[in-house]
Amino acid sequence: AEADAEQAFEQALAQMDAGRVGDAIDGFASAARAGSAGANFFLGLAYDGLLGENALGEPHVEVDPSAAARCYQRAAEAGHAE
Repeated sequence: AEADAEQAFEQALAQMDAGRVGDAIDGFASAARAGSAGANFFLGLAYDGLLGENALGEPHVEVDPSAAARCYQRAAEAGHAE
């Protein structure tokens, strides 16, 4: 439940730190579905195109401002301060 969501979020952050952004975004998506506020926030950043680019110079996920807004809203509802 919540502990699993936060563990998944922490693992995704570790992927980010290791430079594996695509894997991290997959992890954020999984943790966000499980209810992680932080993961929803980072998923919003991904949908805003703010988590960098792949080797082809493209965002890791298709930029989608409305999806980003939904992620930020879910993050806020789950208690994320930002």
